[in-house]
Amino acid sequence: MEVAARELIPALISQAPPGMRFTAFVNREAAASAGPWGELLPAITVPVHARRRLQWVLGEQALLPRLAAGAGVDLLHSMASTAPLRGRFRRVVTVHDLIYARYPEAHSRLREKGMSVLVPAPRGARTE
Repeated sequence: MEVAARELIPALISQAPPGMRFTAFVNREAAASAGPWGELLPAITVPVHARRRLQWVLGEQALLPRLAAGAGVDLLHSMASTAPLRGRFRRVVTVHDLIYARYPEAHSRLREKGMSVLVPAPRGARTE
């Protein structure tokens, strides 16, 4: 997902109409690494660790809506299959796969249930 972000950010900026603003919301690990965030656009660190899934979800649901509101976000593009359920902004979500729905036995029951709530694909949707 980080590779996709590194490539998508410059492409979006190069195609954006004049006056359009971008802000990257990044986790602690991404904030500490070099990337287009901070170079091509401002970055706001969401104080979560990328590999701690529960921390990530809580940050995305509790912290990100406030950070996005403070930054004046109109549209939030979430690149990690889930997005905040609340917030006064529109959402675009990149869903990388639907393995949790097609093969729920591949995940813990808790993770499968969480993904079915947080991923915006309706249950029963085609996942082929």
